[in-house]
Amino acid sequence: MASGSKTRGSSRLLTVAVSDVPVKQSLEKQPVTASEIKRVSLASGHTTSDADAEEFLNEVYEFLCKVEQGKVEHKAWRHFRGDEEVLYEREDGKVSFGGPKKKFLKFIRKPEAGCCPVS
Repeated sequence: MASGSKTRGSSRLLTVAVSDVPVKQSLEKQPVTASEIKRVSLASGHTTSDADAEEFLNEVYEFLCKVEQGKVEHKAWRHFRGDEEVLYEREDGKVSFGGPKKKFLKFIRKPEAGCCPVS
């Protein structure tokens, strides 16, 4: 490994350290034990201040699929910039989607264009 600095006139140039380890080798996955694996948590509002990220994102996806498939009724929410907005909320209140009604209706009417399998 080489590094250092040189002076040229009144400016100082810095040379960056160059490793002897090939880049490909340094990017390869190293073995990890189960005790070294840490779960990622997320906070996305008042009810999810420390949720397991993978589990919560799966819950969000499942609820979105139910919305897309028309299995969840919307509630009138508000009017914003001339658009009627609706709210789709899971029973426990931990997951909800809100926005323009016309966008949700378009999303629901075309499930083949969406992200969830049609059941």
